[in-house]
Amino acid sequence: MTVQRPTASTETFVFTTHLRQGRERDYERVHHAIPADLDAAMRAAGVIGWRISRSGLTLTHEVEARSRTEMERRLDADPANVNWQRQVAPFLDPSATTNEGGPAGTVIWDFSWPATPRLALGCAQLGNLYHERSDVAAWALLDAAWAAGVRHFDTAPHYGLGLSERRLGEFLRTKPRSAFTVSTKVGRMLVPNPGGANQIDDEGFVVPATLRREWDFSADGVRASLEASLERLGLDHVDTVLIHDPNDHANTAIAAAAPTLLRLRDEGVVESVGVGNRDTALLTRFVRDTGIDVVMLAGRYTLLDQSALDELLPTCLHQGVAVLNAAVFNSGVLAERRPSDDAHFEYDVAPTAVVERAREIARLCERHDTSLPAAALAFSGAHPAVRELVVGADNEQQVRRNAELLASPPPPKFWGELVGHGLIRADAPLPAAA
Repeated sequence: MTVQRPTASTETFVFTTHLRQGRERDYERVHHAIPADLDAAMRAAGVIGWRISRSGLTLTHEVEARSRTEMERRLDADPANVNWQRQVAPFLDPSATTNEGGPAGTVIWDFSWPATPRLALGCAQLGNLYHERSDVAAWALLDAAWAAGVRHFDTAPHYGLGLSERRLGEFLRTKPRSAFTVSTKVGRMLVPNPGGANQIDDEGFVVPATLRREWDFSADGVRASLEASLERLGLDHVDTVLIHDPNDHANTAIAAAAPTLLRLRDEGVVESVGVGNRDTALLTRFVRDTGIDVVMLAGRYTLLDQSALDELLPTCLHQGVAVLNAAVFNSGVLAERRPSDDAHFEYDVAPTAVVERAREIARLCERHDTSLPAAALAFSGAHPAVRELVVGADNEQQVRRNAELLASPPPPKFWGELVGHGLIRADAPLPAAA
């Protein structure tokens, strides 16, 4: 099993299981193809490749994964894998000894999942970020994302004072619950804002200010926030809960919010928990001190900013913490084929030096018959700690474009020139050859 990933760090391990006498053909028959839900489960668990070969009644499993511990934890809890194990259990001999390692044999199952992260939809725009959108336009955006294969949706109470969650929930309730995953956030409680009906929210969302945000990282606040999110979404559970921007409340979030989320995870209320922010030192502290499963990193592992390489990403990789890489276009400057003078960076007009650097990368892209947005997506997903790219979109055309660009990365020679010109760090993992 060969998986091309030039600088990725993964775990490879081998173990054996054993067939019952006379069930060889039955076992091989069910392994001719992989069900779609199991395929999604393998990808989500960070499996890179899984080969099964048979010698007599002995099955040798050769597995490559981003993290064995994380893979086993996620697969053990995933309904698709549980169902698959029930299907093959009658063919296996549980009394036989299961060993690490094993003999070679005839390959009967060989699937690989190139370590390209899934594309997730960031749903801030559903909350009328920067400008108003109709319910019809919001639905069209979500419908286009679904058609493009997006199955993870990230939202938060903060986005449009709950509007994003309500719109997302209305759409997802038309889909099978096992077909998608949802992440939302805690830390900003929504409370009534008397007199705000005639005002517009002052944090970038074009919605009536009938509610206001109140910081609350207490145990009670976390549970109340999650319950309110579930009510707005109209779902019985979400898959991932993130502590949202605890910068000025880090000690409380570590002492109260994180343990509460870990208990909810252990109780089976949510599958994974973590924290979202753009402060790499803060995220590293959470990874080291709290036992979380995932971080959402905003704008710190992109073509223009690789500061997460210093400490955060190596720490996540070492501890098996998955990274959801967000803001990979750095607020817009990397989303254009040729950045304009008024392009945005870090939620403001980009400095001239940043625009010029982005244009230099764009010119190199054009010489290799690719584009700046395609390079931004490919690069931001190349680090082995990154499990998903969380990318927002203003309309359905942008959703489709992002999915198409992620599926068509720049050629291998492009990356070598990018490093050679000093436009990205030399120690950054480069995307694998397509």
